[in-house]
Amino acid sequence: MTEIQSSDIPERQWLTTDEAADYLRLSPGSLRTFRSIGKGPRYHKAGRAVRYRRDQLDSYLNGEAQ
Repeated sequence: MTEIQSSDIPERQWLTTDEAADYLRLSPGSLRTFRSIGKGPRYHKAGRAVRYRRDQLDSYLNGEAQ
């Protein structure tokens, strides 16, 4: 897997699991584990695609979200 640099994260609202993990300084595997046990930041699914909203990641970092 290629490491994503913070400067490579696009300034858009919806992030992939890899982009969200880099934004949070976690591994993508940690986010997958969090999803499977019902913890971590809120996420949305469209079919098989998982996306994270940047503002919800910020809320998670600030302790405002699950």
